Amino acid sequence: MNAEPLRSTDIRERNEKLVLQLIHQEGQISQSEVALRTGLKPPTVFRIFGMLERNGYILPVPLDRAHPSSIPGKKGRKPVAFQINPEAHYLIGIDWTRTPTLVVVDFQGEIRYSSTQEFPLDIQAEGSLKIIEGMIHSALRENSLPKEKILGIGIGLPGKVDIERGSIVTYPRIPGMVDFPIRDRLESIFHIPVHVHNNTSVIALSEYRYGKAKGIPSFLTLLIRAGVGGAFVQNGIAFTNNFRTALEIGHLGIDPDGPLCYCGQKGCLETYLSEDAFLSEFQKYVPIKNLLEIESFIQQENPQITRVLEAKGEVLCRAIQSLGQVFSPDAVLIITRSQVFSEHLVSLLSKTFCNPSSRALQLIPSHYKPTIAAKAATDLVFDAFFKA
Repeated sequence: MNAEPLRSTDIRERNEKLVLQLIHQEGQISQSEVALRTGLKPPTVFRIFGMLERNGYILPVPLDRAHPSSIPGKKGRKPVAFQINPEAHYLIGIDWTRTPTLVVVDFQGEIRYSSTQEFPLDIQAEGSLKIIEGMIHSALRENSLPKEKILGIGIGLPGKVDIERGSIVTYPRIPGMVDFPIRDRLESIFHIPVHVHNNTSVIALSEYRYGKAKGIPSFLTLLIRAGVGGAFVQNGIAFTNNFRTALEIGHLGIDPDGPLCYCGQKGCLETYLSEDAFLSEFQKYVPIKNLLEIESFIQQENPQITRVLEAKGEVLCRAIQSLGQVFSPDAVLIITRSQVFSEHLVSLLSKTFCNPSSRALQLIPSHYKPTIAAKAATDLVFDAFFKA
């Protein structure tokens, strides 16, 4: 079946989004630089800049704040640079965990507002949605934002996610979270576009774009929080299967005779490497309440804590080797709430020569920040907007 030819309006809209996205990425740029970078003719670029300025998307940069021109050999009068108008639109990003975090960012991507709540231990699907709904209402009200100004809502969701349908396929930690239509429910309430993805994939993509995995062709991400999340990113694209997130590595079988997992199986990776699994072992020897409190004991090289970490490191190594045989990544990104903890895990893996293939495997430690994870979810909105 032949594709329909592009109409002139399609080409014009595509060029306008191309220019706007370039301005967004660069922070500020002149018309002549855009013409050079895109190959568009100067009159076309001039028309697009005029349209974007009239519609309130871009603003001229004051001369005293303009960057030097990047055009080689450019002489004469300094070209006028333009930047994104931060107030053109606002976006909402949500990291949906048992302590969900919401941020509001402006059109430049700067965080203007953040809030965090905690789900009750007995939370169910409908109750969790009600809390998220309340957080969104509060963000709109406290920032005096009309819905028309909101470009969209991006959400990093837990569990297996159907990206195309905008639903959680399954997340056993919250009863009732089966084929739960997050996008449809929120869009019917707020009449704002909602975009969803698995939360580990959202965080992994943000690390590729402006974090510790920037420029790495392919990498695995292991996110240790309440569970163990996984994502594989290749050339800036998160791996999915038929529009569903596919790396539910927390339930990768490690030992058929291991501890019982809440999913009903025995010996899942989460039963060894979730935060609770680490804490239950640490608390046998030291009085800590959360993962961040273990840092001082790691730095003091507490022998009991060291033995626990070495045992856990062996399990983590086996998981990486199994996944590495399937995906053959260039790197593995280990993310926990503590940079010290992540670095120590990477150090243990390096000492055990945890490498699933003959080629060198880069091991990268990073740490989870709720507001950054929520901000990363707004990239789902930006991506949809610029690709439309």
